[in-house]
Amino acid sequence: MAAAGGSAAPASASGYVVTTRGNRVSRAAHLAGSQFIKLQGKSILRSGVVVRGDLAPVSIGRYCHLADNCVVRPSYKRFASGFKFIPVSVGDYTSVGEGAVVCAAALGACVSVGAGAVVGARAIIKDCCVVEAGAVVAADAVVPPFTRVAGVPARAVGELREGWGEQATEEARARFDALSKVLV
Repeated sequence: MAAAGGSAAPASASGYVVTTRGNRVSRAAHLAGSQFIKLQGKSILRSGVVVRGDLAPVSIGRYCHLADNCVVRPSYKRFASGFKFIPVSVGDYTSVGEGAVVCAAALGACVSVGAGAVVGARAIIKDCCVVEAGAVVAADAVVPPFTRVAGVPARAVGELREGWGEQATEEARARFDALSKVLV
């Protein structure tokens, strides 16, 4: 449950599982096909998160943050003979906001997906991008590096400065460190 101002409620040690790679996974998160979900380390999966590794492999980078009730699931491609699910890759230092739905083929490193945003099937979000809250990125879209997108459908509304990646990295590490102190 989110606290006032949209920030997540504090975590308690009993509400999270700490993996051998240092990930913090809420006991209220749903990881379907966990044997096909690879958490690189020091990532946070909050309450209500759904990750669908049962459809295709999902790889989540280091220091990622999946906020309350967001969904990361593979998309699929139709063929004359049927369809095939496409693996999902989430880069390091990436955050997915509360209630967001990600069906992308790839989210690069240092990407921020806002609350309630939707990243369409097979979309590719390159490194150092921001998808604003409530934006809907179309299926098969490619968002170039250092781009801010917003709207329905999502369109480029600005560029990010060169230091965005460093800022995202610092924020991701700080977020992880803050949660780690609560879980000690």
